[in-house]
Amino acid sequence: MLLEKVVPETKKNSKLKGGIAIALGAALLAGGGGTLAYWSTNQTLQGTSINTGDLNLELGAATWTLTHGTNSPVTVGAANINDLEIVPGDKLELVQMLDVTLKGDNLKADLTIDTSGVTDAANVTIAASLAGGAATQELSPADSGDSIAATVTVVFADTTGGQIDVNEAINLNAIDFTLTQKPL
Repeated sequence: MLLEKVVPETKKNSKLKGGIAIALGAALLAGGGGTLAYWSTNQTLQGTSINTGDLNLELGAATWTLTHGTNSPVTVGAANINDLEIVPGDKLELVQMLDVTLKGDNLKADLTIDTSGVTDAANVTIAASLAGGAATQELSPADSGDSIAATVTVVFADTTGGQIDVNEAINLNAIDFTLTQKPL
């Protein structure tokens, strides 16, 4: 009798287990957990690259000249410029060549000179300009490789008398030449 009860329970369990397995399999397939696959393909772009441009500014050759009153200008060597002591009536002029590089489609840039950081004596004035006397010059890739002249002029007023502005240091290292990309 014990054996008769065990066998029917086993058949019921087998049917139950089979039903559960079928339901679980159907659920996995429906939920994406199966091996269902969709076709796909891909291609990699070949032989195509782009390059970035360049914007650069370097100081080129520099020429210093000193003029006193109506006298002819005298060239001052760059090695001696730090030993120079100007007096009322002097005009010191620097012509600094600026070597520019501009590479890039749609590239435009402004070249400027900033002398605002120079602390000068009360009777000494500093002026700066680019070719043609402009304070700013617009450049494009067509100008790349060019040397552009920037002129800085330091004038000690000849009307300075007494002991005004003696032994003053004028730091020209604060002059900045800047090349900045312009927005389109």
